[in-house]
Amino acid sequence: TTETTSTIGIRYIEKVTTTNGTSLFLEPSYTAPFNQTLYQHEHAIVTVDENCKMILWDQTGDNKEQTDVDDIADGIVCRVNPF
Repeated sequence: TTETTSTIGIRYIEKVTTTNGTSLFLEPSYTAPFNQTLYQHEHAIVTVDENCKMILWDQTGDNKEQTDVDDIADGIVCRVNPF
């Protein structure tokens, strides 16, 4: 038997917000890296089978936007658990 698949492209913007610190048992902070809002522009190519079951989610995005989120997350981790 031959399996039939279909694909669709989805573009979306993901809003990333960071904690102000209170969820990590810290005093509230409104300076970086805390309490930040960033936007990531994403593009996914989704493949589904003949039953419309997703079999592949192939996602890409802007590398700079991802690096910005990673840097902020690293900054928060270093404040919570300094090395």
